[in-house]
Amino acid sequence: MKFLYVITIMLVAASCAKHAGDRIETAPSALLTISRPTAGQLLKTGDSIQIVALATATAVIHGYELYLTRQNDTTRICSLSVHDHNDTLIIDRRLQPQPKGGYEAHILLKLDHEGHTLHKQVRFATE
Repeated sequence: MKFLYVITIMLVAASCAKHAGDRIETAPSALLTISRPTAGQLLKTGDSIQIVALATATAVIHGYELYLTRQNDTTRICSLSVHDHNDTLIIDRRLQPQPKGGYEAHILLKLDHEGHTLHKQVRFATE
């Protein structure tokens, strides 16, 4: 009986071990570069705010969110959500003009449908 117990334990341990050829799930990786506005850039009050960025990934990106907040505040002033599938996204959007003040432009890439994301932001101001 003890022998059967030892054999069972050995079989269970072998079935849980990693084997050659096992697929290891990894989170997709991506690179996001925001080129406009530049960090610290001063824009004229009343001008639309152009957001330009390039996103590249090792797998298909499933879209992005673009939104604007005041500096040191999480309240979204304006936002848009884009559902697009590609491993390279060229983002070029214009947001509505804002009053004088400091702002942050945020881009949140949706890397897959499992909730993996990449977030970048840039601070700028209007005068």
